Amino acid sequence: MPFLRCTSKLLADIDDLRSKESPESPVSPLGDWYGHLFSIDRRKCLMFINEPTLFVCPIFDVVKADYRDIAPLFRKVLAWTLRETTFPEDDVAWIVGLHEDLAVGPTVNRSTVASLNNRIANAKSTVLWHGGLGCSEIASIAVLLNQTPMKPIGYSNGLEQMQSLVDKCLNRPVRKKIRPAPEPDTPCPFCGKPLRSADAQQCFRCGADWHGKP
Repeated sequence: MPFLRCTSKLLADIDDLRSKESPESPVSPLGDWYGHLFSIDRRKCLMFINEPTLFVCPIFDVVKADYRDIAPLFRKVLAWTLRETTFPEDDVAWIVGLHEDLAVGPTVNRSTVASLNNRIANAKSTVLWHGGLGCSEIASIAVLLNQTPMKPIGYSNGLEQMQSLVDKCLNRPVRKKIRPAPEPDTPCPFCGKPLRSADAQQCFRCGADWHGKP
């Protein structure tokens, strides 16, 4: 059974606290989730993070009535985030179905809470950079958060980790990760941007050309 482990701030606003954890409780194949309540532009927001993958599901501009019964809201936000991050509909149905019976309780892993707070800080700065919630594309922020590398998972990202975990649970071949090659560290002597190779004699960023020059 999956557990939704909420911070004390979020637990204080939840009506139905159903802590069913016991040594005999079966472990969810996707692990537990953590949730926290925070604010942006004086509006309440929630973010949930998956413990093993650090995949995050945010929701912005909510009121207490929306999350007092936390389980239905969590499933709704989970399904929305999975669709926005291009999970197939069959995978969405399977993942959400695993969380039909959801226990709720307090947090137990400080590292996961720290990762959750890190993602909340990223979300806040992104929203404020765009000019506030009214000027932000919420779906794009959800995708950005899940595509941003994180140190606790070896500089992978939440989307890759969740995809790999789902593939493993469903006995599918692990998908190949294609990432762009890192840019070389050699800077252009004119604009300072990275060159395509250490031996390059032309910069395609600023157009400078020093072929045949000492």
